[in-house]
Amino acid sequence: MKRTLLTVTALAVVGGGVWVKSSTTPGVSAVITSVTDGDTVRLETEDGRKLRVRLACIDAPEGNVEGHGGAAARRLEELTPVGATIRFVELGSGGWGRRAGELYSGRWPFYTNANRKLVAEGKAVVYPQYLSKCNRSDYWWDEKWARVFRRGVQGDGNFCNPWNSRRGYCPDSDKRGLKFWWDSLWMNPWKM
Repeated sequence: MKRTLLTVTALAVVGGGVWVKSSTTPGVSAVITSVTDGDTVRLETEDGRKLRVRLACIDAPEGNVEGHGGAAARRLEELTPVGATIRFVELGSGGWGRRAGELYSGRWPFYTNANRKLVAEGKAVVYPQYLSKCNRSDYWWDEKWARVFRRGVQGDGNFCNPWNSRRGYCPDSDKRGLKFWWDSLWMNPWKM
């Protein structure tokens, strides 16, 4: 009887561990084939699909924007190096023949969301128009602290949001001033 109980307990523990691992592992396994810029990569999924992926819910500066675009691309390549196996969560269409999604690097249980990491380090900004696909609160906190601590683009008083920059429109707002810092402390996630 003891032996049967011990066997059943061991199987339950192992089965529970497998269930926990599978339920906390995001998306599907994929291999990075190239990093195009600060918010676009090419990857191949475990089932052989070759995809161009736009990082969902964020927007990185273009390569020609005062070094910020190059810094975003380099950081993304550090987080998801070419040839690395990552986890990919598909979140729909990313426009221009791309899929939108979140990339997770690392190993279970210590995955790092590359999209959020770029925002938290000030290499990219939250893209409010497409935030509905992601956890708004998580991204909001990442951008809030990047603003408060003036990390990356958030510390550049002349930085123009990428969606405005692509249209050739950059409103005058100095991100170095006390008002910007104060507004960052009290920013509202539902107005992003």
